[in-house]
Amino acid sequence: MYRDAGNTFGVGSKFAGTLNKDKRTAMMKPVGEWNTTEVTCSIVTDSQGKKKGKIVTKLNGEEICKGEGDLLEGPIGWQSENAEIHFRNVVIREEK
Repeated sequence: MYRDAGNTFGVGSKFAGTLNKDKRTAMMKPVGEWNTTEVTCSIVTDSQGKKKGKIVTKLNGEEICKGEGDLLEGPIGWQSENAEIHFRNVVIREEK
């Protein structure tokens, strides 16, 4: 599902995100070349004191998707629609 690279969504949670499809298309490398995806998740507090999860996704250095939702913790998953998928240099870290 090459055409869906970088699309971020919550599973089992409310998540309102926007994906810039034109920017994603412009940033995608050709099939067979490696793309770099960076997903930053943070917790923000709104004006009423409610905590929300905020997600920003970058593809090859450019922001393509962002949103907020009620997801504050949980597993991370990748979807490949039954197609072969490869990863390298996966890093998960907590920023301070």
